[in-house]
Amino acid sequence: MVGLDDVFEDDEPTTLTVEDGKATQNPIGYALDSFTGVVFSLLHLVDDSGIVDSSKNLRVLWARALLDHAGELEDPVARELLPKLTRDVTKWDALQPLAKFAEFVTSRTKFIDGALDEYLAAAKALPETADGGPVQVVVIGAGFDTRAMRYAERSKAENVKFFELDLPHVCEGKGRLWDTWAAGKDFTKPQYVPYDLNDAGDPSKISAMDALRDRGFDPAVPTLFCSEAVLFYVDDAPKRKLFETLLLSASTHPESAVVLTDNLKPLLISPFSHEARAFFGQSDFELVKHSARWGGAVHYAFAAKQGSRLLTHFQRDATEIKNSFLPISGDGAALRRDAPSFDDAWYAVCYDWQLERQAGDDGDELGFTPYATRLFGEPLVLYKDASGSINCVADACPHRSAPLSMGRVGDDGNLRCFYHGWAFGAEGERVDVPGGKNSGPSKTGKKCAGSAKHFAVADVDGLVYVWRGNVLEADLDLLPRKVPDATPTHAVDTVLDYRVGFEYIVENNLDSVHLFHLHDGSIPPIAALGMRRDNVKNLLMKPFADDVGVGHVGKLKGALKPNKLVRFDAPNVVRHGGVSGFHEEFHIVPVAPHRTRVLLRQHLPKGPILTTLLGVPGVNATLDKLVNNWNYHIGLEDYNVMQGQQHMIDDLGAPRINAGGKGDDLIARFYDWRAKAMENDGGSPYFDKWAPRSDGGDGPRDSYGRTTVPDGAAPRDYSDVDDGPQGTLGIKETFHAVHPVADFPPANPEPYLPLWDAQAGLFSALGIKSGFNPDK
Repeated sequence: MVGLDDVFEDDEPTTLTVEDGKATQNPIGYALDSFTGVVFSLLHLVDDSGIVDSSKNLRVLWARALLDHAGELEDPVARELLPKLTRDVTKWDALQPLAKFAEFVTSRTKFIDGALDEYLAAAKALPETADGGPVQVVVIGAGFDTRAMRYAERSKAENVKFFELDLPHVCEGKGRLWDTWAAGKDFTKPQYVPYDLNDAGDPSKISAMDALRDRGFDPAVPTLFCSEAVLFYVDDAPKRKLFETLLLSASTHPESAVVLTDNLKPLLISPFSHEARAFFGQSDFELVKHSARWGGAVHYAFAAKQGSRLLTHFQRDATEIKNSFLPISGDGAALRRDAPSFDDAWYAVCYDWQLERQAGDDGDELGFTPYATRLFGEPLVLYKDASGSINCVADACPHRSAPLSMGRVGDDGNLRCFYHGWAFGAEGERVDVPGGKNSGPSKTGKKCAGSAKHFAVADVDGLVYVWRGNVLEADLDLLPRKVPDATPTHAVDTVLDYRVGFEYIVENNLDSVHLFHLHDGSIPPIAALGMRRDNVKNLLMKPFADDVGVGHVGKLKGALKPNKLVRFDAPNVVRHGGVSGFHEEFHIVPVAPHRTRVLLRQHLPKGPILTTLLGVPGVNATLDKLVNNWNYHIGLEDYNVMQGQQHMIDDLGAPRINAGGKGDDLIARFYDWRAKAMENDGGSPYFDKWAPRSDGGDGPRDSYGRTTVPDGAAPRDYSDVDDGPQGTLGIKETFHAVHPVADFPPANPEPYLPLWDAQAGLFSALGIKSGFNPDK
């Protein structure tokens, strides 16, 4: 496992030493403070509570009220704390879009509330607290946080004592707010502890622990410490002291824990979970939940003391934390990595939007076209049945083996064969035979002989996966999943078609060095990222193996931290990413030998600016089109090289790697994995033919068994028997031997080239260099 303290090459550390500094914010932050300060001075002009506070604290309070009204966050208390005459501003329709802008407030509140609920449930199950023994909650820098108020009723019932540690004027104002809010209610008032967190590192000032003790805090009572977006404003030295003497203190009760959604720089600048686990482990705390946002600027972490009895309650969450360099993990990739095989795995084969009506379908009286594809050459057809569930069946009608993909999906959600009209519904069950006897429900629970061979299928965030293996052994837990609480993103989907084998595309996307050379100058932003031909010498890479896959973590010499990540998720996915939160996934679908479709999904971090822009009509579609075109152009540059490689290696016998270069170790690891998978599978993974009954029985055939190409044989790509693009004249439907048809660049660049020519002309007019330029 590579950590951020490991060395890349010789004396070049992964990170540079950063001295402690002062808490600062950028000019935009100062400008926002000034603007909101003026706004809140007007909104609170008639506030009879007399509160004087920073615009930051008031901004969060008003945001919570707005989020509650918009249904994004449940916090009815926030509105009650606002001035009576102006609080209804949060209900204005014109302000509701701002709720999306405040997603950070929503996510951090839900994370801490979830941890608090888990902690209280576990702590109150301890023998010493089960019969009314106290539990403490300390909120660091609470501001106008409403947590103590929202939990007031539960606190009374379960003897939970809240302490809020904040600046003196905040505590004074918060106390007055509580008195107004709780008037006539039999609730226990929190202890408001006046304390400047930046005094934590000053030996001449009282410590945070002593300030809490003076207000009744008992270190011998189980305590949850909470820190929500406050450490941004604490200098580095006192921040270290706070962790040492309070948040991760060894002197508190052994059943204590800490939850934070906060900035940990410079204590922890890495966004990776294994680094966070090591950081908390130094203080004998075990990480239960973790994710990071904004390149490690904000950590969402929940940790309990090692050896704590509470950990048994949190064990499921603790075991789900993956050492993952990217915000998407999955046990399936780890299993295939350690036991190489192309079988018993999930493969994304299309996007769910490809199963809806497509252009030209509305004019067909029989319904719309199902989605046809192949996986390692095996013909498949996908469609949505009457319940809206996605089905995947063999692309051969069980009647007379006509391709079901030539049929149509009717309004009833059934797939009807083009040849004789047999219809198939849920899981390929035969539901109609025109002029014949319908099968209906089976009394034995078994499918009738007229049912289509069914494949397990799953829809995960709009990507449709098919299980390559026994349908009864399909394991949903092996599907890839997002890391919880990761930065929200806007996903852009691109489809790319190649007339080369999938292994060449995996190899290409694992290769970081070619980005600096082949793609230098293709699109101007590449240069801004340092990916220039003359910068290859400064590229530093180190191999890693996280809990999901293998890859490279890279950076340029002199960089503060790694900024480039590449990972292979077996059997066919390559992921790129960086600490910025941007990441992309290449689902490299082996359609047939020398035919590959790539489902590329790029995740753009949804910060406030992008979130706002996406709310403007037309921006979403324009952004998607720009990103699609960028991918088409990069794909075309790669495609020419890969076609040449395939010809030299597959046709003429040239070696795959004859003389190794920088980064080729990862390419070699992939081909080593591929060779072991083929050895374990007994030959090529490509489909050879259908065989009667996969169980080898001699009874009536109720499905199609699959045989693969035997070891040493060359699989066919079937492209030589494809009909022309218009099909046979006079026939309603076109037959293609290999689906999906290559409709997208780079194999079919015609629809894209006019757009690129226009863009290239604009670049030329503006004096922007583009394209491959060896003299640059």
